Amino acid sequence: MSILYYDGHDEKKRRVLHRYCEASSLPFRVVETIDQNQTIAELLEGVTSSEPVHKDLPDKDLLICNQISDKQISKLLDHMRKEGMKMERTCVVTRYNISWTFVDLLHEIIEEHETMELRSACQKEIKEISVLQEERYSPQSWALYQDAVLKGFILLQQGRLS
Repeated sequence: MSILYYDGHDEKKRRVLHRYCEASSLPFRVVETIDQNQTIAELLEGVTSSEPVHKDLPDKDLLICNQISDKQISKLLDHMRKEGMKMERTCVVTRYNISWTFVDLLHEIIEEHETMELRSACQKEIKEISVLQEERYSPQSWALYQDAVLKGFILLQQGRLS
């Protein structure tokens, strides 16, 4: 049971999370730029890297939970919200991602997060435009509109919107 955290250069968030983990007896490790090419398994084992890294990581934070219960994760996220901080990118260690390098997992989670934000925005737009009234439009523009909404809806249902 442990937490890995990359702060995306947000030191305040790191300090709040660190204090919470200490108070809750949750093992906690900050992932540094130098650790980016290590696997998640290596980070969990406490392996430190001495290889020079020539690439900066994105300014996006990532909280990685290993064998932490849903209840514990919810309490942690609630605490962060009460402190005025949001943990936008959170994931759990799985048998699939444990062998990934940290940088690969970070990029994957960032992409997933951006896709979910886009999907949410599209769902909101579809809901808002669903109140349009056909009689206010020409038959040709209405047909184009219906086609576009239908295609968007199908893509959302298939999870292929990206």
